[in-house]
Amino acid sequence: MLFMSEGSKIPTSRLSKASKMIIKQIVERRCRVGFGLGKGLQGIKRPLSMVKSKEIFGLGYEPIRKERFEIMSKKKKNRMARLKGME
Repeated sequence: MLFMSEGSKIPTSRLSKASKMIIKQIVERRCRVGFGLGKGLQGIKRPLSMVKSKEIFGLGYEPIRKERFEIMSKKKKNRMARLKGME
């Protein structure tokens, strides 16, 4: 239970400007729950999930030849294991 003193403001969450713009577009385009967002309500019904890239070292960082070779050899090793059914 949260104790609040008398006369204090009750905290409420607010939508960001981006969220408000998205909601406005959804309402204007008359989207329905459970249908896709394409023309004629076709298309995917769930949002896409992000896939993390395993090759990123950092923003703007260029890997040296040794690091690139290590990545390529790991990929080759994993690929060979998948082909042989070991992974």
